Amino acid sequence: MRFKGVLFQVGTNHFLDMMPVLESCDHVAGGPPGPIEIMQSLTLQQLHLVVRVDFTGTGLRCGVVDRQALLTAADRFPQYFQAAKPGRIARMVSNPKMEQDFLLRFGGDTNIFKPMEMARRPR
Repeated sequence: MRFKGVLFQVGTNHFLDMMPVLESCDHVAGGPPGPIEIMQSLTLQQLHLVVRVDFTGTGLRCGVVDRQALLTAADRFPQYFQAAKPGRIARMVSNPKMEQDFLLRFGGDTNIFKPMEMARRPR
């Protein structure tokens, strides 16, 4: 799967907003959409994945969202999230101001954005 991404900063934290890109082979020109294409358009259309990015002297550290911590945050701070069914992944409200407020408040929280080290390869 391919992603397009936008690097952005909120406060002192850097983030990468990644969104899946449909492949050109996913659509047959001139034909009606197939079942896979319909499913992809339903599931991938609004799917953004935000990853915290820290630049270190030896490489890159990414903070990947922890599902359980996000569910806990959704319970404690429901104003940032859409109503979800129990056990489902929490989705943020589609409001740039609320998203920015959430990232300002919790962007540095290592419980929500679990750090994962990516070392630079030797040349």
